[in-house]
Amino acid sequence: MSPIARMCTRTLLCLLVLLCAVQAASAFTVTSMKITPTGDLSPGEKVTTEFTLTFGFTGKWTFPDTDTLQFETALKNPKWNFERYRDEVPQAEKINPYGMPSTPWIHGFDLSYPFDNKLKVVGTLEGTVPDVTQTKKLTVIRITQMDPNGNPRSGERLEERDVVTAGDVTTTIAARERDLQELRAMMDEMEGKGIDTEAIEAKYTEAAAAISSARTAAPGVAQSHLTNAQSAINDGEKLSAEKEIGYVKNMLGELETTIRFFTHTRAMGSDPRVLELIDDRDAASQLVGQAEASLNAGKYKEAYTKAKEAESGATTTQSAALALREQVESGIVGNIGSYLYLIVGAVAVILLIAAGVVIYRRKTRWDELG
Repeated sequence: MSPIARMCTRTLLCLLVLLCAVQAASAFTVTSMKITPTGDLSPGEKVTTEFTLTFGFTGKWTFPDTDTLQFETALKNPKWNFERYRDEVPQAEKINPYGMPSTPWIHGFDLSYPFDNKLKVVGTLEGTVPDVTQTKKLTVIRITQMDPNGNPRSGERLEERDVVTAGDVTTTIAARERDLQELRAMMDEMEGKGIDTEAIEAKYTEAAAAISSARTAAPGVAQSHLTNAQSAINDGEKLSAEKEIGYVKNMLGELETTIRFFTHTRAMGSDPRVLELIDDRDAASQLVGQAEASLNAGKYKEAYTKAKEAESGATTTQSAALALREQVESGIVGNIGSYLYLIVGAVAVILLIAAGVVIYRRKTRWDELG
């Protein structure tokens, strides 16, 4: 095959690939989509959807006349309205779809015009949210371009909303109230230790107000309030964990000062009692590290609990350290660590002398008998 023939073959192949890609892509674009009400939905609630589609099929026509534009909704008693706007006609033209109310479709012939036309379709959908036994996702609207064989082309548009039941809202309210009680308990504990909880109090108040609003709202709206409550509670738990970790770090700083009294001022670093204090301090420090890791991972309750465990260990260790310091400073207990080797040596010498005396006396006695 000559170079020119090969070049022509490659060009034709590229054009064929591009043509296939164009045919596989959707010819419509959703330029606007508005669903009322916004957010989660409740069973029996009225829903209105307004949308605008524009068309720009890459070819001679705005839309392939052998394709169809398929619509779908899971709303009850859906009512559709489609109006076509194009340059050649100044007023809107009503399009009558085919198919069932829940799955209407528009034939490509109704959307296929010379490519230089500016074509758009403005549609509305009205329907009612069906009854559900538990919270689930609902297809409000789906728009898909189908090829002549009934296969979907790429570029589908899907809009879903959660349908929330009254029972699920009641369960969620109870869960958020438990979370709020736990946050209150954290605040009370910290206030008892003199920790500033003003920022946490603000989050508590915000969450309580959201839960109160959820009690009287429709399920869909209530779920939105409860989401806000959860967010405020999470913020409060994060602040609580941060405050508790900071408090324990200060305690460990005070404990370190006490331990340095033994290891530096009194040179008791080898004293078993001091070594035990150091081990307990290290254990509390490890718990603080675990609390910080949980905090960074967004596990705020776990972080607070770990910090509380560290506080308990640090409190016990500091009490023991202060008691030992009081004994050392009062002279009730000597500085065993500093003189341990001397004491052991003295005891050994005394034992050797005693043994020598015993041996000497026995030898003298045998000499007298002999």
